[in-house]
Order: sequence, then C-alpha cells, then structure tokens
Amino acid sequence: MKKSLIVLVALPAVFGAVGFGAGKMLEPAPVTAAAPVETAGETTDAAATLERMATEAPAHAAGDHDDSHAGPKDGAGDDARLIPASADAPGVKPAGPHLIQEGEPQRSPQGVTTAARRARDLQAPAEPGTGMMSRKQIRDSKVIKLGQMTVPVSGAGSVSYVISELGVEVRDLDAAAHYNVAENATRLRDAILVSMHRIAGTTMLKGRTLDPKEISDSLSADLREGFGDEVGEVLFLSLYKADVPRS
Repeated sequence: MKKSLIVLVALPAVFGAVGFGAGKMLEPAPVTAAAPVETAGETTDAAATLERMATEAPAHAAGDHDDSHAGPKDGAGDDARLIPASADAPGVKPAGPHLIQEGEPQRSPQGVTTAARRARDLQAPAEPGTGMMSRKQIRDSKVIKLGQMTVPVSGAGSVSYVISELGVEVRDLDAAAHYNVAENATRLRDAILVSMHRIAGTTMLKGRTLDPKEISDSLSADLREGFGDEVGEVLFLSLYKADVPRS
C-alpha cells in the first residue's frame, strides 16, 4: 500500500521534469539582427577605386597609342611617281629640241625595257614633223602599228639597247587594208629591222642623244626603195636608249 502511494506521488514530478526539458528543447532559436544591406548609392572604397581606374584608362591608352602600323595619314599615301632624270641635272648635257637624251645605265636588257616603258608613259605629246607620232597620227587608220623593236649597239665598254615602238604611215585606205594583213605587216617590220641594224654602226644610234626625225628619214628612205610610194613616213610611238655595262 505504501509503495503504491509513493509511485503515485513521484510520477507527476517525473512527468513535469520531462515536460520542462522537452519544452526547452522545442523553444525557437533566438532571433538575431540582420546584417545591414548596402544600398545602390553606398559604394565601398575598393569599388570607387575600380570605377576611377576604369574611367581614367581609356584616356591614358589613347595618348600612348602606337600608330606606326596604322594606315597613311592624309596626304601621306599618294603614289610615288617615277620621274626620269632631268636633262638639267649636273653632269648631263641638255638635249636639243625634239632630241631624246640617253637614259641611265641599266644592269640588263630587261632593265632597259622597263626604263623605256616608264619613259613612254611619261613622255609629252609629240608634235607633227618630229619623227614621233602625234596624237592625230596615233588614231589615224593609215598608220600601220608594227610593235616594239630592240636593236643592240656595241660600244667599247658596254652594249647600248635602242628600244622603239613604231609604225608606218601609208598612202591611202587601200594601202592600209593591204598592210594590215599580218603577212604584209611582217614584211614592213622585217625591212625596218634590217635598216635599224644598218644604222646601228653610225652616229645616229651611237651618240648620247637620239634624233627621231633623222632616224625616221633614214628608215623611210630605205623602206620606199623596197615598197614604192605606197609607204610613207616611219614614225616612232616611243624611242629610248640606255647602256648595259659589259660584265
């Protein structure tokens, strides 16, 4: 009987202690204050430094830009013009009216050909009666174009090359039709080439200057002997001479 009473008295105390402990375990965790949040207008010192560097960098880079590989500036990209040596240069004797001064020495016949092409591109329009084709004669259908010829002229220490582009003025359109046939044009060309080799040993081609009118008259006289009065004047579209030293 006494034991039952003791048990009944003790049980409420035990359950009360257990309930108190469980209540402590189930208590919510204490609420802590939230960390302050930065607003958009509040930047740190580091952020301000980075922003300042970002804004200053472009101006600094533009001032130190190396444009050595950039394109040419205004006026610096004009094409260089190939200007032949002036006849008034020191040590060069000026050529007379309608005379062609000998060009600068070249290393090879190919160099003479290139120099002749440059001189042709830069030459002034020819006047009638000079042995050179005038603008009107270049367009004239009665002038048979025979292309380029190269004639070597031997000298003591060098070989000069006379390079010419020429044509032949014929009497009328019937003669022009005849000599525009390839076979007949070749006959004219071969005859002129023979004459050029003939005068290669004379002062006409050996001198420091070339006289287109004198050369034209000589070639025209030879040509009329072989072809009669159907052919007229031999005319030069271009005429050039330069030395190539002997190796």
